[in-house]
Amino acid sequence: MVKLHLSLAAAFAACTLINAQKARGSIFRLKTRSKDYVDQVRILTKPKNGYDAENDHPTVYMIDNGCEDVTIVDFIIGPVDDESKCCEMESLDGFNLWAEKQDYTIPYGINIKAQETFNPGVSCSERTSVTDVQDYELLPGEQYNSYMAQVWSNNNTELYTENVIEFHNQDIVAMIWTDSELDNSDEYFGLGEERTTYQSVRGYGRGLEVVPGSDSFSLNCEIPENCPSDAGSMGDPHFKTWKREHFEFHGQCDLVLTSDPKFADGLGMDVHIRTKLVRYWSYIKNAVIRIGDDVFEVQGSTDADDQTEAIYWYNLEYQGRMTHVGGFPITVKISKSKSHKRTFEIDLSSKYPGQKIIISTFNEFVRVDFVNASAQAFGKSAGMLGDFKTGNTLARDGETVLNDFHEFGSEWQVLPSEHIFFHSVSDPQFPMRCILPEDPRGDRRRRLGEETVSAEEAEAACAKTLSDPLDVKDCVYDILATQNLDMVGAF
Repeated sequence: MVKLHLSLAAAFAACTLINAQKARGSIFRLKTRSKDYVDQVRILTKPKNGYDAENDHPTVYMIDNGCEDVTIVDFIIGPVDDESKCCEMESLDGFNLWAEKQDYTIPYGINIKAQETFNPGVSCSERTSVTDVQDYELLPGEQYNSYMAQVWSNNNTELYTENVIEFHNQDIVAMIWTDSELDNSDEYFGLGEERTTYQSVRGYGRGLEVVPGSDSFSLNCEIPENCPSDAGSMGDPHFKTWKREHFEFHGQCDLVLTSDPKFADGLGMDVHIRTKLVRYWSYIKNAVIRIGDDVFEVQGSTDADDQTEAIYWYNLEYQGRMTHVGGFPITVKISKSKSHKRTFEIDLSSKYPGQKIIISTFNEFVRVDFVNASAQAFGKSAGMLGDFKTGNTLARDGETVLNDFHEFGSEWQVLPSEHIFFHSVSDPQFPMRCILPEDPRGDRRRRLGEETVSAEEAEAACAKTLSDPLDVKDCVYDILATQNLDMVGAF
C-alpha cells in the first residue's frame, strides 16, 4: 500500500538522512505490518548537552521511497492532546510520530514499566521476536522526553512500513511497546486529558507484534544502504567515519582516507591525505583525489600572496586548467576573507544523484567531506573512514577491527603499491612508519601556562556556529591546540 501523502512527501526529496545543521543522536529503525489495528510504540529519550527542543526535533525517513526525508509530513508538529486528534484518523494514515511530554520527571510512588532499556549511546540493539522480553521499572525522579510512533492503515488494507528516525541531540533510553504498559503509561506521558487522548485505541491491540515477518525494530545499528551519510576528515586531523563516529590520529605521514578500485563502474577512486606534525598535534596539509585517469591535489596556505589564488595541482600541473575530475564536474570558490578559505566541489550527481566530494582549506588546514554518500557509491570503499555498512574501523584484511586509533592510522599509511599521487614526495614514506607525537597529553599539560585562549572561550566560540556536540568538541580541541579562536571557521 502507498501512503496517501506520499506524493506530498516527494516534494522534499532533496532532504537527506544526515542533516549537517542538526546534531547527531540515536537512530531508530522500525518495520511494521499493520491492517486492522493501530500499532504504537512509546519512545523515551534523554537530551544531550545543548539540546534545543525547537531545533532538535526528530527527522523521519521513509526507507521504501529511497530513504526520503518525510519529516514535514510524518512528524506531527502540533500537540496530540485530545481524542479528536488521535488515533484512527485519515490524516494519520501510515506512519506518524509526535512529541508527548518533554522534560517529564517520573513521580515517586508510581510503577511505569518499559520493555526495553538502553544505556546512552548503545552501539547496536535489535528486537525481532518476543524472546527474553522483560519489563523494566522506570526509576522515579528520572527525567525523559517522550514520543509516540504510530502506524495505521486508513482503509484497513495490509500496510507494510519501514522508517528510520533520528532523534537529534538525544539518546533513546527506553521503549514501551506492549498493550498493557502503553495503556498504563498514557496518563504520565500523554498530553491533555491523557486517559481520553488515546481512548480509541486503549485495549485494542495497540502494541507491537514483534514476530518474524511482522514488527521489528533496531537502535543504532546499520544505516540502510539506500540512506545517505556524511563522512570525512578535517584540519587538526579529526576523522568522521561513515557511521559518523569521530576519532583523532595525530601522526605525520600519507594516509589512505578511502579507496575503491571499482568506484563508478570501474573508474576507481583513491583519496589520500598528507599530515604534518606540529608539537603534540598534526594537521592535514594536502589532500589528493584520483578518479579514473585524473588526479587533483589541494594544499592550504597562510601566505597573503596566495589570497586571490587557489593552491592546487591538476594531473601534476600547478593550477592546471580543469573542468572535470574523472568525468565529474568540479567548481572552485575563493573567499576574500583573511582566512584564505577555498572550496573545491566535485559533483557526483551524474552517477550518484545528490552526492559530492568537497575539499576545502582554512589557512594551512585542509578538510575533505563526502556529502550524502551512499552505499551504491562508497559501499565497497576501505580506509580511514571505516566500513560503510557497519562503521567498523577495519584493518587492511577487511576483517580485523582496530579500536586503537594510533594502530588504525598507522595501518592505513600509504604503501608503495598504492602509488604516491601527490605532486611531491614527503617523509616519512613506507617502510618508514608514521611519526607519532611522543607525549601529546603531557606536552598539552606542560603548555597550559602558556595559553591565551581558555577552554570556556573556545567552547563559546564553537557553540555559536556548531550544533553537533562532537563537532563542538573537535572545534574546542583545535582552538586550544592552535590558540586561535578563528579556527572555528574551519568547521
